[in-house]
Amino acid sequence: MNPRNVYLWLLVAAVGFGGCRETLIGVPDIDFPPRIVVGCFIDPSYDTLTATLSLSMPLYQAGNEEDFRGISDGIIVLEGAGKQDTFRFDPVRRHYRLPSTAVPILPDSTYTLKVYRTSSDTLLLAQARCTVPPQRTPQIEISAERDSTNPTPFYREFVNLVVEWPVQATPERYFRMLYGLKQRSSTDSAISWINDAPGKPQVFTGTDATDGWIRVSDRFVFWGWGSATGGRTSAIVCLQETDIHAFRYLNALNAQINQPPGPFQEGVLLYTNIEGGLGCFGASITNFIESQDL
Repeated sequence: MNPRNVYLWLLVAAVGFGGCRETLIGVPDIDFPPRIVVGCFIDPSYDTLTATLSLSMPLYQAGNEEDFRGISDGIIVLEGAGKQDTFRFDPVRRHYRLPSTAVPILPDSTYTLKVYRTSSDTLLLAQARCTVPPQRTPQIEISAERDSTNPTPFYREFVNLVVEWPVQATPERYFRMLYGLKQRSSTDSAISWINDAPGKPQVFTGTDATDGWIRVSDRFVFWGWGSATGGRTSAIVCLQETDIHAFRYLNALNAQINQPPGPFQEGVLLYTNIEGGLGCFGASITNFIESQDL
């Protein structure tokens, strides 16, 4: 072979094979700028409105409570119903709070949330709008009964629960439904939600209706108080009609939580409607219904 051709072949091989070598990139090499993350949900039944403000975590970095990049000196303004006011940061709860009387949350009304850098600087960092659903009185029906036919170890029983409410079969109606057990004593009460665990249904649209009704049934372990001295237990249902923003966020969050483990599962991106940042600003109308004592 011609010595010149041998030299050229060796040069091409060195460049070509060298370009295919494995290159490891560490987390410090991936330095995307953080983004503002805003979270706020409004509802006419809330006596206090809350909002969170933070910076996003760097890509591939696991976050935890210690690494939470909370922002305590931001300015969050809520506008709507002819009113405007600013959230105040609560250092104990680590979020922003605003009495609902400052900006009344009214059904079928539109609100705007704006985030500024400082009170003396009008630089708008992020904003979002949402509309509270119209006020409706859903005819929620609940059937709950204790099932002792197949007791589990430690004498635990089960509750058979059926929840249903009428709705037109249209995709423009959005719901979140939580159910659980409410325990009451002479001095206190507490609610344990059942379907906030992975695999349990939470969000629905009008297209989930059958014959004009959305129906949800479940059978779960009963850990109730069974005497007048120990207290009473009933089933409780919280039904929220939400706007599209809250629904899409909650639906994506539910799908992300229910994602099965494994390295080859497709990721689920959370919905965001925050202009200039990430997060969700949504609205809902809340109704509660309680069963007879179990």
